[in-house]
Amino acid sequence: MGLIYRWLAWFVLPAAICAQPVPPSAAERDRVLNRVGEFAREYIEHLPNFICLRETIHYTRTAEADAWKPQAKVGEELSFYAREEHSRVVAVDDKPAKSLPRRWESRFVYSSGNFGYFLQAIFQGQLHATIQWKGWDTVRGRRAWAFSYRMPAGYGAESCRGITVYRGVCENSNFPYHGLIEVAEDGSAVLRLTVEPEKPESNAWESRTIDYDRVAIAGVQYLLPVADTLFMEIGNTDFRNQSVYRDYRKFTAESVIKPAPGKER
Repeated sequence: MGLIYRWLAWFVLPAAICAQPVPPSAAERDRVLNRVGEFAREYIEHLPNFICLRETIHYTRTAEADAWKPQAKVGEELSFYAREEHSRVVAVDDKPAKSLPRRWESRFVYSSGNFGYFLQAIFQGQLHATIQWKGWDTVRGRRAWAFSYRMPAGYGAESCRGITVYRGVCENSNFPYHGLIEVAEDGSAVLRLTVEPEKPESNAWESRTIDYDRVAIAGVQYLLPVADTLFMEIGNTDFRNQSVYRDYRKFTAESVIKPAPGKER
C-alpha cells in the first residue's frame, strides 16, 4: 500500500495540480476589465428599441411554513425605448390578463433595471467601484473570468417592487452592494452579474442574479438578459422570482405580445 500512495503522490497529484486553470497575469486581467468597462459604459446608449416577453414564476415562503410556495406565473411585455424600460402584464398563469389580482397588492414583488443599469453603474469611472480578480468559474457550460466588485453607498440603480410598479412608481436603491461580474473567457461578453446589498434598505432586503447572452434583433446581435433570479425578504416573508426572457424583437408602435395559443380563458 505504501508504494501505491507514493506513486499517487509522484504522478497523480502533480497532474491534478497542473490541470487547474492558470491564473491570468495582471496585464491580462486589466485588458479584459478595460474591454468590459468600455462596453458597459456605453451599453444602454447602444441598445435598440426592442420588446420581449419575460415569464416569471413567483414564490413565497414564511417562517412558519419554511417551504417555497408557488404564487403565480406572470407574463410581462417588456419594452425598451427612449433609453427607458417599460412593462405591462399580459398573462397570469398562462391566461390573458391586463393586470394582477388586487389581492396581491401587498404581497407581490417585481424587479427592473436588468437591461444594463447595474452593469453601467459599476463601470462609471466617477463612482469608484472596487473590482478584483476572484478566479475562474463556469457559467452555462462556458469558462468565465470571475471578478468581484463592491459599490459604495449612494450609487444604486433604479429598482421597482410591488404592484405599484404598474402604476409607474419606482425608487432608487442607494445602499452599498457587491457581487460578481462573470465574463466569457475570450472577454467578449458578460455572462452573469450578481448584486448583493450590504445593508438592508428599510425593512426589505434583496439580491439578484442576471444571466446575459447574445440575442439577435433585426439581424444584429446584442448582449441582453436571458434569465434572472430575484430574492427578497420583507418582514417575515421571503419572495423568490425566477424569470426567463424570450421573443426579443424590434419595438414599433404596433408591437404587442400575446399569450401562447390555446391559453384563452
